[in-house]
Amino acid sequence: MTAPGVRPLRLPEPKDLWSAYAVIVGLVYSWSVVISLYMLPSWRFYLYPGEIVSIYAYTFCVDFLESLLFLALILGLEFTIFRFLPGPSDFVPRSAITVILVLGAAALRLLLYKPSGDLGDFQTGELSYWALTVIAGGLLILAVRRVPPVSAGLGRIADRATVFLLLYLPLTLGAVLLLIARRFWPAW
Repeated sequence: MTAPGVRPLRLPEPKDLWSAYAVIVGLVYSWSVVISLYMLPSWRFYLYPGEIVSIYAYTFCVDFLESLLFLALILGLEFTIFRFLPGPSDFVPRSAITVILVLGAAALRLLLYKPSGDLGDFQTGELSYWALTVIAGGLLILAVRRVPPVSAGLGRIADRATVFLLLYLPLTLGAVLLLIARRFWPAW
């Protein structure tokens, strides 16, 4: 039995989970691919093509685990903090906002961070940056309920992000098979 105003504890619909996972996969894998494209020209000078393919194989495997971990984090938020929000569950828009905000903020922080050498300045900057990110995320999650077109738009973005699953998950399966093959036949 649950308290009044608290939703019962249950998993979101499989379609909603796939939509949320698609947004995660799209951002995590695409970030890795974009970053690796910066390094690819220099890799050509000292790595063989097979070694470059191996780097991508390991990257896709790590991205797969990272995206599953992030989905578990989203489900953990859904079962704890978001469970107490009034009204029906808006899992897809809430998870899309959380994913886009957290991963986007992390990517922006990595792009804009200029090391100064002072650890205290770095820690103060990190604390304030992530505090603002959490506050902005909380306000956006509360606002998504009040503006139905935003909620519907986030749902459409999540539905269209499933194309990333069709692209990156087969590549990940190929990467896993390649790494297994390399484990048993090291000359590969």
